[in-house]
Amino acid sequence: METSIYKEVGENIRRIRKKLELTQDDLSQQLTLTRTAITHIEAGTQGITLLQLSQIATALNSSILELLPKSLLEQQTSVEQAISNTTLESKNKELLLDLVRG
Repeated sequence: METSIYKEVGENIRRIRKKLELTQDDLSQQLTLTRTAITHIEAGTQGITLLQLSQIATALNSSILELLPKSLLEQQTSVEQAISNTTLESKNKELLLDLVRG
């Protein structure tokens, strides 16, 4: 993902976390990430794996789609097209498609 996409994902994570009245520490305790890692992810200064994105979505009672930038989704006619057009390896694309489809 591009840096700006990481930033938007991080902003979405922060927005949902705060809506749920969770601290970064609360969220990190539900995951295998440190509070510092959560801080960097929310700031968009640290990359995030598909597994981490899925785990964070689950911890926030959200879907991966809610964490993805709206700008990314608006540029595509469907989420599947957006995923297909990424530079991810084929196996990661399939994993993400499976996660999105539920």
